[in-house]
Amino acid sequence: AHAALSDGRIGATRDASGRLDLVEGLKKFLQWRAKPAASAVEGEGGGPPWRYRIDKAELAGFTATFRDESLTPAAEIAIEDIGASIEGISEDLQAPRPISASFQARDGGRFEARGTVAPVPFVADIQVRLSDLALKLAQPYVTATTTVDLRGGTVSTEGRATYGARGPA
Repeated sequence: AHAALSDGRIGATRDASGRLDLVEGLKKFLQWRAKPAASAVEGEGGGPPWRYRIDKAELAGFTATFRDESLTPAAEIAIEDIGASIEGISEDLQAPRPISASFQARDGGRFEARGTVAPVPFVADIQVRLSDLALKLAQPYVTATTTVDLRGGTVSTEGRATYGARGPA
């Protein structure tokens, strides 16, 4: 099986008090999701447990905007061509799954990540790369605390992020 979402748009706003509308909505969803469900190990009616497998789930062609109204003037960051995928989704929550993610910043720069994650216990090993991110994206945040004026420039970096059962490595 294969699942895909494409050409979507996501918007998030941080209000003047610092609350993120997207986070508030996610909290409500997680509270709903946290309600107890029947155990897959027992199976329904004493039968075998449910089994499922999605070979690949992916997201492609999304855009996202983030507006920060806690700053004056408000800042806006837009990212485009958002893509992400995960392979081998199944009831085996300990199995590592290949993942990838990428996006392009509208004002300049690209982010890419590739690696593996296992959901329970959460374990991750991910290679990340940020290329030519425009520093002007940070200007509203720099202005809020300093007198520095970012007129240009870019930043690039790459590295590896790992997380194991005992916490960050």
